[in-house]
Amino acid sequence: MGRRGTIGGFSRRRLQTIATDIADIRSDIRVGINIYEDEGYLVLSGTTETPNGISLSGSSVYVDDYLGVNVPRGSATHAITLPDNADNTGKIKANAYMTYSSARFKQDVEVIENPIETIQNLRGVTFTWKKNDQKDYGFIAEEVGKELPIIVEWDDNNSTGETPQALSMDYTRIIPILLEGIKSQQKQIDNLKDEIKCLKQGTELE
Repeated sequence: MGRRGTIGGFSRRRLQTIATDIADIRSDIRVGINIYEDEGYLVLSGTTETPNGISLSGSSVYVDDYLGVNVPRGSATHAITLPDNADNTGKIKANAYMTYSSARFKQDVEVIENPIETIQNLRGVTFTWKKNDQKDYGFIAEEVGKELPIIVEWDDNNSTGETPQALSMDYTRIIPILLEGIKSQQKQIDNLKDEIKCLKQGTELE
């Protein structure tokens, strides 16, 4: 999707021309092709003769700007936007997710300070999704935002007064907090072990 009112930079008139050019082969390819002139969308849809949908194939498939999956037209807000559904329509499955993380992309690198304090101010909770009564585990984004605001996406359109409303949060970015918290706790444990060892040695000498 290109800028609003265009597809890949094509105007509505050009889209209409494309639709006219392919009208003669619609029955052969068995795909529904429609133009939403008021919104500037070219729509490909499966017909009754293609119950399994549409397959795009090639060595690469490129999408400009945003891709919305199972969301209303015009509501894609990220590179890939899925609906806020607790069932499989709101999930992505893959073998792994790779995140850009090279040192050459970063500056001002510092070790996280006071990780235990941050962790103690967070709550891991159980809850039920309102949409389908499904039980789940997680965090409350607004609570996380008080401690780690940069990993929370805020809903400016629905936030009023001094109570900001969150939309989502990046769970994976809590991992480095947990890592440094574990290391901090382990250091405390090691120090206590050394103190106990010294106390035992002192008792034995007596």
